[in-house]
Amino acid sequence: MPPPPAKREILLGLPALSATLATAPKSRKRPSANPDAAKRKRCTEAGVLPTKASGSCLSSRHRAKFISLIDGTIGECGSEVKRVAKELEESREKSSQLEGKLKVIEDAHSLE
Repeated sequence: MPPPPAKREILLGLPALSATLATAPKSRKRPSANPDAAKRKRCTEAGVLPTKASGSCLSSRHRAKFISLIDGTIGECGSEVKRVAKELEESREKSSQLEGKLKVIEDAHSLE
């Protein structure tokens, strides 16, 4: 049995952090008297008012859109199920009619 492979260590060479990165980066946003004003404006334009319970405005809109898509898909599936069930019933009726005709033909052949 061969000996187990030698254990290897991987060392990552990372540069040392400079002293300039220790300071907080400057914000690129424009200062505003009311920081929530821009968020509130975006939410009212979209028709959704932000609340702490509903999360951010963006996620609320995505959630509403997702639920709407799911509801539409469920509705389409329901109508598709009804259509397929109707086709299945028609196929069963045709099958029973064909079985009856086949039995008549088999009986006629057995009499010959």
